Amino acid sequence: MVKTSEQTDPLNRYECDVGRISKDTISTITISLEKKIGEFLDVYCVSKNEKKLAVLDFSTLGKNKFRKLDKSLINKVIQYSNYKNVKALHNKKRGGLYLKTVFFTQKNYKNALKLMNMLWNPAQSIEHPIEYQIAIGLLLGYKRENIIEFIRIRFNLIRIDQSRIKFIFKDVKDKIKNMNVSLEDLNKHSDIVLLDTIPTI
Repeated sequence: MVKTSEQTDPLNRYECDVGRISKDTISTITISLEKKIGEFLDVYCVSKNEKKLAVLDFSTLGKNKFRKLDKSLINKVIQYSNYKNVKALHNKKRGGLYLKTVFFTQKNYKNALKLMNMLWNPAQSIEHPIEYQIAIGLLLGYKRENIIEFIRIRFNLIRIDQSRIKFIFKDVKDKIKNMNVSLEDLNKHSDIVLLDTIPTI
């Protein structure tokens, strides 16, 4: 049986990563694809079940920026993602964070709701800035060592107490597990819609 264009993997030579730390080397194919499709590389990895979630700006402003890249290839990634049943939560609010859209497969829907709530709810359940960044990294499915390195750089830390950070990770994981967020909850503070099909640009 001949595959349709939607079923054809547009980036079949690319191997997804799950967050890289600054000292990692970046492959030439990754550099090339990032220039061509930007953060849609993460959406592709969600479609391949290599990443739990992807987050980017899919507002009108964000789409206009993506149209300046390889629009044809981005649309192929979108069509393939739709074929693989990738969905999105999109915040229609103007202004604020540029991370307005979370992409996910159904098995990660609850985590997508939690991430959207963490990004947009003014009443945060995790207020400490380091714990907040750890929670974002965990929800996105990044490796522990990459989250730690990001925190070290972001907060200008010379060293990180490994025994302390182990406790913090456990505490944050428990907080995430105990979060109970629905789409209705999100719309108490934002204007968020569920996209069952991702529109091409």
